[in-house]
Amino acid sequence: MVIPVYGVQPTIAELVRRIAGVLTDRGVRFEIIAVDDGSPDQSARILGEILTEVAQLRLIRFPQNFGQHAALSAGIAAAAGRSILTIDGDLEYAPEDIPLLLDKLDEGHDFVNGWRRKNREPLVRRRFPAWLFQLMAGSVTGVRLRDYGSGLVGIDHRIGRQLESFGEMRRFLKPLMVSLAADPVEIPISHRLRQGGRSGYTFFRLLSVAFDFLIHFSRKPFQVVALIGGILGSVSLAAGLILLLLRFTFGVWLPPQLQIVLIMSFFMGVQFLVLGLLGEVLTSVHGRVARHPFYVVAEDSGPPDRGDDAQA
Repeated sequence: MVIPVYGVQPTIAELVRRIAGVLTDRGVRFEIIAVDDGSPDQSARILGEILTEVAQLRLIRFPQNFGQHAALSAGIAAAAGRSILTIDGDLEYAPEDIPLLLDKLDEGHDFVNGWRRKNREPLVRRRFPAWLFQLMAGSVTGVRLRDYGSGLVGIDHRIGRQLESFGEMRRFLKPLMVSLAADPVEIPISHRLRQGGRSGYTFFRLLSVAFDFLIHFSRKPFQVVALIGGILGSVSLAAGLILLLLRFTFGVWLPPQLQIVLIMSFFMGVQFLVLGLLGEVLTSVHGRVARHPFYVVAEDSGPPDRGDDAQA
């Protein structure tokens, strides 16, 4: 179980205890990996105090804030169980829903997404930009989830191991998981307003993430631009050739305004085509040369004694 920790001082202790209780009642071996993402409050101190109380707890600390997806990526990379689950630290999701995800993973699904059927987040500030992101993510990955923003997720350990090779692409963790999954599934879960802290995803940041995703996760935008340029340039070139044929064969000459439009359309098409091809090249080069670390671990309490056959 992986928990990104940032500004969740009022809820983190209760969350860890409830997760431990749920998984203990299920009768599986497990570990709880809490990743302190440079939290400015006392969340890390509280977790350190309950390390001895909850033997399955492991604490990983970042020296500074790297972001939620970096924290999740570090926790997933450290996880040793055959099933890996993630949950937010603010009690927005009920730990009692965890067995629902484990059941689906036991059935053979390699990706299980918790769908907030009754999403209680603000409509304009959170749900609307999240809806736009879902449209884009579904179009790019080919998997149209109902809730790309859910923080309660389960994956098979094979997907977890593959994620490590994607570097900064893990900024778009959910779409990346979905694109790696062979048998994804989505199940309804309960949802309530966060019980502590506040989300760092404002309206404009969500839109920024969506735009960033569209540019960096897929080459489709550049391919579309190149396609538009190719079509525009080809059509205008063909129209220009037809114009010359009419001029020298029948003596017909179109108005100067239309000639200017055809010439401008041709050069615009060439520019679009070059821009699209250049974008594809830059995307490919960036993926090869980007080698700076996605996160840095300052402290790791070490794996708990949960056995090699841990399920979650």
